[in-house]
Amino acid sequence: MGVGLFNITAAVLISMLTFACVGNAAPTQELAELEQALSQRQGNNVLPILEEIVEISSHPHPVYAKQYALRWVAAASQYASDTPQYAKALIKLATLQVGQANISDASANATRANNLSKKYGWQMAEVESLRLLGVIARYESHLDEALTLFEQAKLHAEKYNLPIERASSEYEISIIYFYQGKFNEAIRILKRILPTFASFYDTIKVGKTLNILGILYGSQSRYEESLEAHLQALEIARETEDASTEQALLNNIGVTYNRLDKYDEALKIYQDALALAKRINDTHSEGLALLNIAPLYRDAENYETAISYYQQGISIAEKLGDKNLQSQGLNGLAGLYYAKDDIPTAKALAQAALNLADEIGDNTVALNPRSHLARIALQEKDFAAALNYAQDALKIATQQEFSSEVSDMHFLLATIYEAQGNFQQALEAYKTYSSIKDDIFNDKSDKKIAALRAKNEAIQTEHKLEQLALAQELQNVEHKKEMEHQERIADAQIVQRNVIIVLVISLGWVAFLLHRRWLQRRLNKNLSKQVKHRTKQLAQKNEELQEAYEVMELRSQTDELTKLFNRRFLMQRLTNELQNLQQQSHTKRKTDMHQDYVFLMLDLDNFKQVNDTHGHTAGDIVLMELSKIMSQVFRGSDYLVRWGGEEFLVVMRHVNRHDASTYAERFRQAVATHPFHVSDDTTLHLTCSIGFTCYPLIPNNYSIANWSQVVDIADTCLYAAKRNKKDAWVGLEFSNTPDDPDLFKHIMSDTPKVLSYKETHLLTSIVTTQPLSWQ
Repeated sequence: MGVGLFNITAAVLISMLTFACVGNAAPTQELAELEQALSQRQGNNVLPILEEIVEISSHPHPVYAKQYALRWVAAASQYASDTPQYAKALIKLATLQVGQANISDASANATRANNLSKKYGWQMAEVESLRLLGVIARYESHLDEALTLFEQAKLHAEKYNLPIERASSEYEISIIYFYQGKFNEAIRILKRILPTFASFYDTIKVGKTLNILGILYGSQSRYEESLEAHLQALEIARETEDASTEQALLNNIGVTYNRLDKYDEALKIYQDALALAKRINDTHSEGLALLNIAPLYRDAENYETAISYYQQGISIAEKLGDKNLQSQGLNGLAGLYYAKDDIPTAKALAQAALNLADEIGDNTVALNPRSHLARIALQEKDFAAALNYAQDALKIATQQEFSSEVSDMHFLLATIYEAQGNFQQALEAYKTYSSIKDDIFNDKSDKKIAALRAKNEAIQTEHKLEQLALAQELQNVEHKKEMEHQERIADAQIVQRNVIIVLVISLGWVAFLLHRRWLQRRLNKNLSKQVKHRTKQLAQKNEELQEAYEVMELRSQTDELTKLFNRRFLMQRLTNELQNLQQQSHTKRKTDMHQDYVFLMLDLDNFKQVNDTHGHTAGDIVLMELSKIMSQVFRGSDYLVRWGGEEFLVVMRHVNRHDASTYAERFRQAVATHPFHVSDDTTLHLTCSIGFTCYPLIPNNYSIANWSQVVDIADTCLYAAKRNKKDAWVGLEFSNTPDDPDLFKHIMSDTPKVLSYKETHLLTSIVTTQPLSWQ
C-alpha cells in the first residue's frame, strides 16, 4: 500500500494510544460497552468501532473523542489507506483538533485528506476537506483565503450533487460575510440553507445556522430576533448534547442580555459559559467567556476583579496566537483604564488593540479601539485626531450596519464639534444620532419580549395612547358632571323663583304673572347661553384629544425619515386583513382578478457608496426622494413600508397579480431617470433592484405560504435581481399548485428545481439566454 514512514508512526501511535486509553474511564455506559467490544476486535475490524466511538463522543466529550480519533487515523492508515475511510478519519481528527486549538496538526491532517481525496476521487471527502481547510484559514484570520476555499467546496458539492455539503459550505461563506460586514447577504444565505438542513433532519446544523442568524440579528440591533434564534439553537444544542455549540450559544445569549441592559442575567449566562468551556477543554471559548465577564465587573466599578478577568483572557489569546481575541481584550482593558482616568495607559492599550486589528484586517474589532482613541484625543483637546478617529469609526460602523455604534459615533461627533465651537455641525450630528436611536427601538413590538424592552419607544407610545384614551374618558365624565351641575343650578334658581313668587303674591296676581314670565325668559336665556358655551368648550377639547390620539397612533407606525409606514404598522394591520381576505375568498368567484396582494421588495443599488462618498445627510436625502417616487408610482390604497436601511416593501392590495411586472418596471424606470439632488452642486443618478411575488402564492390557495414567507420569497427574488444584473426586477408566479409538499422550503433552498415545475413562471426584466443565478 506504500505507506512508508507514516505507517511506522501509525504503528507507534497505535501502541501509544492503546496505553493512553487504559485507565481513562469512558464517560458513558454506552462508550464503555464500545470500548469492551473494541478490545475483542483485531485488524481492520477495529475501524467501525473506532468510528462509532468518535462520532458518539465528539460533541459531548471532545477530548475523549480526540484520543480515539488519533487511534482511528492510525488504524485506518495501516488497514485502509486507499479507501475513503482513511480520509474520513483524518477529517474527523482535524475537526476535533481545530476545536481544541491544535491548528498546525489540524492543517496537516486536513491537507493530507484533501490530497488523498483528489488522488483517489473521493468526492465527499474532497468537499469536506476543502471546507475544513477554509475553517482553519478563517481561524488564522486569513479571510480571503478562507472564502476561496469555501467557494471551491460549494462548487464541488454542486458538481457532485451533494446538497447537504453545499449547504454546509454556504454556511461557512455566511460567516465570512459576517466578518466582512455583509450582513444582509449572510442572512439571505442562512435563511436559504436552513430548510435544507431541516429536510435532512440535521438538527446540529439547524442549531448552528440559528446561532449565526442570532449573531447577525444582534449586530443589526434586532435584539428580539437575535434572542429568539439563540434560544431555539440552545434548546437544540442541549437536546443533541452538543456541548461546544451550547457553550458558544451561552456566550452569544449573554451578549444579547447585556445589550438589553439585563446585567445580572448576562453575568450568570457568561459564568455558565465559562464553566462549560473549562469542562470540555475549549480554550478559545474559555478566553472569550473571560473577556465577556470582565466588562460587567468594570461597569460595576469592581476594577480589580475586571482586570483579573481581562488579563486571564488576554493571556489565553496570546497562547493561542488569536490576534482577534487579543485585540478585543486589550481594547476592553483600555476602556477600564479610561474609566479610571488613567489616560496614558488607556491610550497605549487602545493603540495596541488597533494595531492588532489592522494587522489582521478585521474591521469588526478595529471599530472600538478607534472609538476609544477618539474620546482620548477629545479629552486631550486634539480635535483633529479626535475627528479622524471618530469619522473612521463611523465609516466602519456604517459599512457593517452596526446601528447602535453608528448612533454612538454621531453622538461622539456632536460632542467633538461642540467642543470645537462648531455648533451647526454639532446640531446636525445630534439630530442624526437621535433619529437612528429612535429607529433602533421602533422597529418591532413583539409581545413575547416586551418585558425585555421596557424602555422601548413603542411601549412608551402605547402607554401614552392609553393615557390619552383615559384623559378622553375623564373628559367625558367631566362633561356629564358639568351638565348635572348646571341642572342643579337651574333647580336652585327655580326654587328661588318660587320664593319670590310667594313674596309678591300680595302685590297682585297680574303683577306676579308679568314678573314670572319675565323671570322665566331671562332664566332660560342665561341657562341656554351657559350650557351652549360649556358644550362648545367640551366638544373642542374632545376633538383635540381625538386628534392627539390619532397623531400618536400614526407616529408609532411611521418611519421618522421617509414618513412611510414602518414594520410595526404592517405587523399590526396585515395579519387580520389577510385573514379577512381569505374568509371573503370563499364567497367570491374564483375568477375574481382583483383579490390578490402583490409584495414587492425594493432595494437601492450601491447605496453604501452614497453614504461613504457623500455622507449620511446625502443618504437621507436620497431615501426621502425615493419615498416620494414610491408615492407617485404606486396607488393610494397600497402600503408603502420602509423595511430597513435602503430596503423598502410595497404591498399592493386587491390587485390583479398579472399587473405586478408592469408596476415593477414602472418603478425601476422612475428611479433610473430621477435626478437625486443631494446638494447644490451634486446630483446623483441611481438605480434599484426589485423582487416580487403574490399572496396567496397559488391562486385561491392560502395554505402554501403565509404573508411573512411571501416576503422571504420576494426577498429571494430581489437577491437574484441584484446578483445577476442590478437595475432589474425578478418575480415568481404560480398558475397552479405544484406537486411539492415542501414548496416554500424548496423555493428558498433550491429555486432552480422549483423553476422546472410547469406551474412556475419566472418573470424578469433581465434579458439573457443563461439561467439566472440564485445562490
